[in-house]
Amino acid sequence: MTAIIILNWNGWQDTIDCLESLQRCNGDFCVVIADNGSSDISREKLEDYIGGTPMNYPCELVCL
Repeated sequence: MTAIIILNWNGWQDTIDCLESLQRCNGDFCVVIADNGSSDISREKLEDYIGGTPMNYPCELVCL
């Protein structure tokens, strides 16, 4: 399995766009989103997206 690590900092919309793009990919992978201390609403938006969107891969949000 391959781990895809996405770094986010105040860019929740770009991160969600990336996650949506990964939905179209096939393969054995998981996604870890590392939020690097965003000061906007990124954490809330990403938690809502991950919790409310069926995904075809494991995905976890880690807040640094």
